[in-house]
Amino acid sequence: MIITLPFFLWACPTPPEFEEVPNISFEKVEFFDNSGDDPRASDSLRITINFEDGNGDLGLSSNDIYEPYNEFYVFVNDDGSPVFIGDDPELPAYNPLDYYIIAAEDSVIFNGFLLTGDTIYIDQNENYYNIFVDFYYDRGNGWEEFKWEEEPYYQVFDGRFPRLNTEEYERPLNGSLTYNMISAGFKTIFRNYPMKLEIQIQDRALNKSNQIETEPFTLQ
Repeated sequence: MIITLPFFLWACPTPPEFEEVPNISFEKVEFFDNSGDDPRASDSLRITINFEDGNGDLGLSSNDIYEPYNEFYVFVNDDGSPVFIGDDPELPAYNPLDYYIIAAEDSVIFNGFLLTGDTIYIDQNENYYNIFVDFYYDRGNGWEEFKWEEEPYYQVFDGRFPRLNTEEYERPLNGSLTYNMISAGFKTIFRNYPMKLEIQIQDRALNKSNQIETEPFTLQ
């Protein structure tokens, strides 16, 4: 007796081939005016980019906080003790980018020194972030960069997006990524001036992508 069984052939699509250094392209930028009658309310500036990455090592999880993804480094003296605010008259005045405050109710041991209620001098680690955004605007004299990290704002709009590959193995990834930035100062600073953003991302191997620009736009 001859038994015939069905024969199935699955055609597995060939995975795309991308470089292991991520590559991005601009898709769109959107502004959401949330102020209504309250000029102090925060508005949203949202960018969407397309990405390709050959091994899928894009994104950082909440556990990615150790070297090389730590948030900052601590300046130390010759004996290993941290440098405190006011130790040297040449240190910058307090600001949230150059200093870290250890609350009075917390205790931290650093290099064998017990720290409680102290303000220590730090150096921000760029690799804590994996998406980098720079702002430019034209007030009639050509494009100039707006330095959010300087006085009086002392902030950055660089950020972290989560791991995009949920599998336990490396694989090529491509898709789109939307990144939202919130501030009450967008309209006050940029008004109706033409502006543009420069964007770059970084993978977990610290490979930086190409840098792209948005199309020029205004908040109106």
